[in-house]
Amino acid sequence: MFIHPSKTSKVFAAKSIIVVPSLFATMAWAVVKAGGPNFDKLVVSTVGGSQLGWGFMKALNSTVSNGAPSLQISDHS
Repeated sequence: MFIHPSKTSKVFAAKSIIVVPSLFATMAWAVVKAGGPNFDKLVVSTVGGSQLGWGFMKALNSTVSNGAPSLQISDHS
C-alpha cells in the first residue's frame, strides 16, 4: 500500500514536465472563453496605505498558494 519515497522520483519528474504546459493551456482556455484579453478593466485606481498593503498580501498569497500544490518535491530522506 505504501510506496517508498525513493521510488517516486519518476512520478515527480513527469509531473514537473506536465504541469507547466497544462497551466499555460488552462490560462489560454480561460482567455479564449472570456472573449480575449480586455485591457480596459486593468485601469488602476490610486490606492495607498493599508489598502495597498492588503492588496499586495492578497496577490502574494494567491500566487504562492496556486503554485505550491502543483510542484511538490518528493521526500528522499
